Amino acid sequence: LRTGDVAAHAYLGIGKRLVGGAVLLALVAGGLVRFASYRGMDASVVGGQAQAHLAALAVSGVCSIGYVVCKGTALRQAGWVAGIPLGRFASVRLFCESAVIDILTWPGKVWSDAYKYRMLAPAAAKRRLTALLGFRGGMMLGAAGLAAVASVVVLRRMDGTGNPPLLRIAVLVLLVVAYLGMRRGGSLRPRRVDNRLIAVVGCGLAAGIADAMAAGVLSQSICRVAVADFAPWYVLVSVVAVVSQLPAGIVVLDVGFWFVLTRVFDAPPAAASATVLLYRLAGPGLTLGAGIAGLAHRVLIAKEPGTTPVADPGAAPEPCFAMRHTIGNSQ
Repeated sequence: LRTGDVAAHAYLGIGKRLVGGAVLLALVAGGLVRFASYRGMDASVVGGQAQAHLAALAVSGVCSIGYVVCKGTALRQAGWVAGIPLGRFASVRLFCESAVIDILTWPGKVWSDAYKYRMLAPAAAKRRLTALLGFRGGMMLGAAGLAAVASVVVLRRMDGTGNPPLLRIAVLVLLVVAYLGMRRGGSLRPRRVDNRLIAVVGCGLAAGIADAMAAGVLSQSICRVAVADFAPWYVLVSVVAVVSQLPAGIVVLDVGFWFVLTRVFDAPPAAASATVLLYRLAGPGLTLGAGIAGLAHRVLIAKEPGTTPVADPGAAPEPCFAMRHTIGNSQ
């Protein structure tokens, strides 16, 4: 039962891998900047676009914050399904911290889940695994629903046949499920397990919509591409990026984003490159910054579980970070 604890601690206790992942990410990011400059963009273009479209950049940042909140709420609901009381702040913080592990390691999803598993101690191993499986399953179902609708929308528009009424109904159903998921996800009242699982899926849908909105707002403001036209393409590109298992979908998401803007919507290459980099700053950049701040506080100041050896199984369990923030509310 302690295999996951030992494996997670053995990995997370070695900072060299995180440093190596950061160096690799920096090299890839440098390559992307070089690619962008090759396509007609320089630093002055990015700065100019950021100043000219500051309002759109702020709205994109708000959408990215909504994405993080949706992910954290889904993790919270999955924890409650497994019998682990997670608080709002604790679940969002845990997601942001695990996102840092995801970005700086490979395969990122495995090690980010190992980090979540470690930080959900001292809950039983079965409960922690149930929470992680519920979270991943809900995210996969939400992404699959969005990808299915986006595929149909893209194919219809390529054929010039428009959107049939059934497709509009499907989009409406996805929006309703996302709304219900966020509404139920914000409640601590006891609910049936199936209702909480629906909340996890709904939060996954809401997170995908918020992410597409974050990219679409910048695309509309900088490249003059309507959000409704760009969002289905972005959903498909993001799904391919997730399947690639590259940290944060680096290269796959960026090149796909740029290709859709320039080839499908005939946007100028410099404007498309600036849009991609500004989205990275307003989207994953915010999540990465929040996660690094949380990890720094946990390691350097609070010195909470995950920075010390695995506790003796015979010792009295210490409440995990997530539980300590919800004891008062649950009482």
